[in-house]
Amino acid sequence: ILVVDDTEINRRIVSTFLTNSGFKVRVAENGRLALQSIKTQVPDLILLDVMMPEMNGFEMCRRLKADEETMEIPVIFMTALAATNDKLTGFNLGAVDYITRPVNQRELFARITTHLKNKVLTEKFKQQAHFMRTLHEMGRALTSTLDVRKVLPLILAELKDLVPYNQGAILIPQDDVLEFVAARGFSSHPDLLPATIPLSQKEEDLFYQVLRSKRPLSSINPHASPTWPAMLA
Repeated sequence: ILVVDDTEINRRIVSTFLTNSGFKVRVAENGRLALQSIKTQVPDLILLDVMMPEMNGFEMCRRLKADEETMEIPVIFMTALAATNDKLTGFNLGAVDYITRPVNQRELFARITTHLKNKVLTEKFKQQAHFMRTLHEMGRALTSTLDVRKVLPLILAELKDLVPYNQGAILIPQDDVLEFVAARGFSSHPDLLPATIPLSQKEEDLFYQVLRSKRPLSSINPHASPTWPAMLA
């Protein structure tokens, strides 16, 4: 959490309370220094005073929301300005909350935790939306081409961003063999294409388990399996 306030005693009280509550805290004494600090490390949430020298809180918030790199950071104004017009200005600039002093610490903690939870949920929603868009694009690509083998390597590459993995391959069952059509992360992967491995009917075989269950299989240490192909070192 980044605490921005030009009054030292305010910074000390808030930062001490937040640190004792389990948060990691940074402080800045005005908007200009806060923006410099954000360039070094983007905070999860900003507690922002309004009346400060060099750059006030309203101007800092305006700049944050105009920058794609910082526009999603939740901003909570924490100030002595209690007029309705000031509150409206803060919310119109994109703040998620507006707290007037004197600040009740229990209320402050509740508001901070609520907005941090909302931030996490928003990020998860955006990731899921991106995942669904990507799947839709993959589906369109699959249905618009007659050569599936040209599309599958692209799908494997996209999955790298959606579901992080160290090694991945796409195989197609052909009679009694599995044919490699895409591979990433294997030291020998240029030699895998095209290549085949026998299609085993053994229960302990990882590929057979996938084909039989028709479900994805994620393995932390597949090399430990006695049926793991030597070519996938």
